[in-house]
Amino acid sequence: MQRPWRVIITVLIMAGAWGTVRLPDVWADDAPAPPKLRLPADVVGPVRYRVELTAIPDQDTFTGTIDIDLQFVKPTPVLWLNAEKLAIKDATLSVGGEKLAAKVITQPKDHVGFSFDHPVGPGPATLRVVYLGEVSRKDQQGIFQMKDGDRWYIYSQFEDIYARRAFPCFDEPGYKVPWQLTLHVPKDQVALSNTPSVSETETGDGMTRMKFAETPPCRAIWWLLRWATWSWWTPGRRVKRTSAFALWFRAVTAPRPNTQPRLLPPS
Repeated sequence: MQRPWRVIITVLIMAGAWGTVRLPDVWADDAPAPPKLRLPADVVGPVRYRVELTAIPDQDTFTGTIDIDLQFVKPTPVLWLNAEKLAIKDATLSVGGEKLAAKVITQPKDHVGFSFDHPVGPGPATLRVVYLGEVSRKDQQGIFQMKDGDRWYIYSQFEDIYARRAFPCFDEPGYKVPWQLTLHVPKDQVALSNTPSVSETETGDGMTRMKFAETPPCRAIWWLLRWATWSWWTPGRRVKRTSAFALWFRAVTAPRPNTQPRLLPPS
C-alpha cells in the first residue's frame, strides 16, 4: 500500500538570526546589555503567540511570520529574544497606536535583538517578525527533513533549545502562554493538528491556508515526546500510520483523499 506523503511539523511550541545590524563594540551606557545566557525576565514577557509557517518537503528553507503579544514591565530601547539560523526580513512593534520599525541585532549567539528609536514600555505591545528559516538535512534539530525512498518528510525537534530555529521567541521553560498555529500547505494535501481546525482557505497559488485553534498556555517547546499510532479511515480501507509528535502541538499534511478522512483515536 502506498505511503501517504506527510509533513510533520511538531511545533509546540521554540529560532540566531541573520540580519543587517551587528552589536557595537562598545554598548551604550544607557542601553541594556545583551543577555549572556538567560533573557531578562524583569523587562518584558510574552502574553501569546500567533505563528504562520510555510514548509514544503524537498525545499531547504521555510518562511514564517510570528506575532508576539508582549507585556513590558519597564521601559527599554531593545527587546531580546532567542533565535538561531533565522534570517529576519522585517520587524515592527505596535505600541500605543504607534508602529515602530525595529533594527535587528544579530549578536550574541542564540539571541536576536530588536532596537527601537526610543524606549518602549511599560505596558502592552505586539511584535511582528517576518523571517526565513533553514530546513536542515545535516542534523535533527529545529525543523529538519529526511528522505524515505523517493519522498522527503519534514519534522521538528525543539528539545532542549531548538525551537529558536523555527521562530524567534522566549525559548525558556518559565514562559508558558497560548500559541496559535497557521500552516500553508499544497492544496492537494490536508493538514491536521491536535487543536481543531477553525478555517481552511485556498490562497490561489496552489496552496491552502489551514488555521488551527489556540492552545492552552504552554512552553515554546514541550519536554515530552511520544510515539503514537494514528488511523486514517476512508471508505473500504483503514490504514495505520506511526509517527513522532510533540505532546502539545502537532501538525501533519498528507495527500487529500476523495472523501474527508477522520482522525481516529490510537488503537
